[in-house]
Amino acid sequence: MTRFLELSDVQTAAGHAPFSLAMDCGDNVELRGASGRGKTSLLRVIAGLDRPVGGRIERGYTLCGFAFQEPRLLPHLTARENLMILPQSKAPGFSDKLHRVLCDLGISEVQSRETALLSGGERQRVNIARAVLAEPDCLVLDEAASNLDQEAFQKVADCILGQYRGRRMAIIQVSHVPDRLFGSARPVPVA
Repeated sequence: MTRFLELSDVQTAAGHAPFSLAMDCGDNVELRGASGRGKTSLLRVIAGLDRPVGGRIERGYTLCGFAFQEPRLLPHLTARENLMILPQSKAPGFSDKLHRVLCDLGISEVQSRETALLSGGERQRVNIARAVLAEPDCLVLDEAASNLDQEAFQKVADCILGQYRGRRMAIIQVSHVPDRLFGSARPVPVA
């Protein structure tokens, strides 16, 4: 039987130590380790964006949402247009859901601005909105709260944890700031 996620001796690049992890649906995990140990590379492999150079990965989930440390938005599009690119935008009720998520994140008033004109924290929240609106089974967060002040972080945390509890998705996150984790994450060391 395939678990929700299982990595066995996965190596992301030459010189990185093999990494193993087993997760079930609803788990919340923090990859922990010093800079340069391959945490972001592991997140990219877990999300299916990169292939490992060694080891085995089995995914029992269908969809992974990813919030990068640097928002990867199309700067000439508005915040809303960046979110309407999602395939889920064609589903009935998506517009209402989008409005709720933008309100929850405190960025509904900037949705018609080009993302190039948004502050770093606003862009980061659009980035997080995109990951949440994808309705993932697994949410991968790479320093997703690094540019946020405490008030914005709390809004993001409430939104993410509301989705986590409501959808029973898994969360895999990295943060170098201990108080910027989403929920009670189980620490998993990356050597």
